[in-house]
Amino acid sequence: MNIILNLRHYLLDLSPGIPAFKQASKTILGILITLFLLRNETLGLQLLAAICTGMSIQTVSATPFLLRLYQMIIYDLLFISVFYLGYFVKNSELLTIVFLTGLGFTVNYCKSYVLERSPAPFMIWLLGFIATLLPTQDFSNFTTPLLSFLYGFGVSIPFILFLFPPPDPLTLFQNNKKKLFLLLGQGISELMSPNFEKQNMKKDVYRICQRLEKRMYSLLSLNQRLLDSIQLNRNKPHQLKVLQISYALVNVYAMLVHSLNRINTVHLSPDMNEAVHANSIQILNALSYLSSKRNIAFKSTMDSMTLINMMPMIVHQKMDQTEMISPLIQVSHCFELMKSQIEQLLRGGFVDA
Repeated sequence: MNIILNLRHYLLDLSPGIPAFKQASKTILGILITLFLLRNETLGLQLLAAICTGMSIQTVSATPFLLRLYQMIIYDLLFISVFYLGYFVKNSELLTIVFLTGLGFTVNYCKSYVLERSPAPFMIWLLGFIATLLPTQDFSNFTTPLLSFLYGFGVSIPFILFLFPPPDPLTLFQNNKKKLFLLLGQGISELMSPNFEKQNMKKDVYRICQRLEKRMYSLLSLNQRLLDSIQLNRNKPHQLKVLQISYALVNVYAMLVHSLNRINTVHLSPDMNEAVHANSIQILNALSYLSSKRNIAFKSTMDSMTLINMMPMIVHQKMDQTEMISPLIQVSHCFELMKSQIEQLLRGGFVDA
């Protein structure tokens, strides 16, 4: 049972990287199919076909079907053209140097100004470089490499067009954001758990909270990369603001977990325990609202959250351990900070594209 639970947690921790995992999986599967189809051919032919399959799948990143088809055709034609240029000049040392140098400058320009986030320029240069190193015995005539391209590109077509198409970055951003609010709500629920008030169970709950925190930071990191990959659009400033607030919420949550872990609730008054519980419920309700929306529109008409002011209770709190005062003050500030950040979302008028 422990093995199953650990595997489940591992898969959940992997979830922010699922798009990259799908891309890698279909690339590997495509290469294996290509190698199987060419299992009776020479090793050089197999390797070139496998490289073509992997490059073709990896370079197409568009989301719409027609744009994926357009990218696939353009890149495949570039792959063939660059390869045959390298193939024809490989017997001349001078022409090889000129070819690789010119191709390198062209690829570097495209990588710097046109295709900043695409792996296509580097792969085009790599294919040209490979063409200059091919053994003559495996590619003795003009048509031999063409067979590798036909197999490689033919196998890649269904993977590019139909299997695991690249997800829309904006849709993925919104889904990850809802997951983030859901994880925050789960984290707050764990802090409200009766086990957190038991000293013998506290470490287990604390580890769960740390695991949730790690997954939150993974989602934030992925959303940061998604926004970096999105071209400028009219809603990008709103998305950047939401990402900034999300970072603040996760940081405050981490501080809240750390502070509550330092407090022995046995020494707290009933009013203080009730205040912590009531404030947690307020935050949890707001996070549940944010995570339940299909397209999250933050309504400016939503009522303000009302938190219990814990500072007067802290001042009058009678306790033998004075070192608990500082964590309680931090807990109070954490609730206020989370309230202010959530209200920025609820009242800020942010609407996802």
